[in-house]
Amino acid sequence: MPLAELRSTCDFAAMFRITALFLAVLLIACSAPSSPTEAVTPASEAVRTSAQLTVTAENTALRLTEGEVLVFAPAKQALETEIAVFVNPNNTFQSF
Repeated sequence: MPLAELRSTCDFAAMFRITALFLAVLLIACSAPSSPTEAVTPASEAVRTSAQLTVTAENTALRLTEGEVLVFAPAKQALETEIAVFVNPNNTFQSF
């Protein structure tokens, strides 16, 4: 077998192996995960309907005073001119 034929056969075999490996990696990387990766926390499962307001105004008579109970109600998307408060139920206290 001439050297030129041997070299082209080796190049083809190496290229075929590299292409097959690339396609295998691509197939594995693009496959859909079998289970969801995001864990559901118990706090996000509970539907809260109210919250207890606690006032933390330093140097006033209202320092650490329990306020009224706030009731949640469904609402539309807030406009940019309106005030909206978003509550993360996973945060249970404030740190400084």
